[in-house]
Amino acid sequence: MQRVLWVVLILIVLSAAGVWAYLQLNRPLEVETALVQTTQLTKTVTASGKLISKNEHSIYAPVTGAVAKVHVDEYATVAESDWLVTIKNASTDEDTLVTAPAAGVVTPALATALGSGKIDEKLVVNENQLLYVVKELDFDFLANFNQTNLDQFAVDDEATIVLDAYPDQSITGRVKYIQPITQTSPTGENTIPVTIHITGPLPEPRLLDLTGDVSIVTEEKVGLTIPLDALTTDNGNDIVYVVQDNRAVKKPVTIGEIYSDQIEILTGLSLGERAITEPLDKIKDGVRVKIE
Repeated sequence: MQRVLWVVLILIVLSAAGVWAYLQLNRPLEVETALVQTTQLTKTVTASGKLISKNEHSIYAPVTGAVAKVHVDEYATVAESDWLVTIKNASTDEDTLVTAPAAGVVTPALATALGSGKIDEKLVVNENQLLYVVKELDFDFLANFNQTNLDQFAVDDEATIVLDAYPDQSITGRVKYIQPITQTSPTGENTIPVTIHITGPLPEPRLLDLTGDVSIVTEEKVGLTIPLDALTTDNGNDIVYVVQDNRAVKKPVTIGEIYSDQIEILTGLSLGERAITEPLDKIKDGVRVKIE
């Protein structure tokens, strides 16, 4: 009798194990999904650059003579008609005052050329010798675009500038001028200098030569997209698994371009379908699934 009880107990345990194994094998696989949706797709080209003065005024010595008095520091901000330097005329021994033709920042052109950093008193200058350049504090943005981007934008196209000093602020602008000549960057890249007219307000303080990046929109359209995580391959072909009637269904797709973490779907999917993103390594066509 005891032996019969043991046999019955073993059969019960085996049956329970079988039922458990069956349930596990037929248990739906939990998956994460993303909605197939229409998205505003934007392509841009970008380049680095800096703020430059719209207007620069070169100031030349009006006479030959020795510098009698320097009235400004290098890179000082001046108003129109502020005194810059006094030169004692070598011919008449009279003082000649040189003033700023416009408001802006004074850059020491002569001192830079001499390598001294500043114009010293008693320095002898010649008539028509470049002394200073006054740069007005009204700015454009100059950027060097890769020459391969040249056919993707034109004068008057809208642009967005982000300065390194103000990374949380976007500044609007428009393409003002595309120089008809290439330059070679330090890395050997052929670039095109492009001047961007700033149309939006600049953050304060506004300083010459502030660096940043500019982006120009080259294409805008609405397209069908899914996250990149939902795209996989089967024998070299692009496929996406979607959820239909609680099962994974494999669908061949034709893809377009990548936009950040989204990829454009040209054919194969319909708006509103749910594409499986995880776990793709365990998904097979027809397997039962449950959306988490």
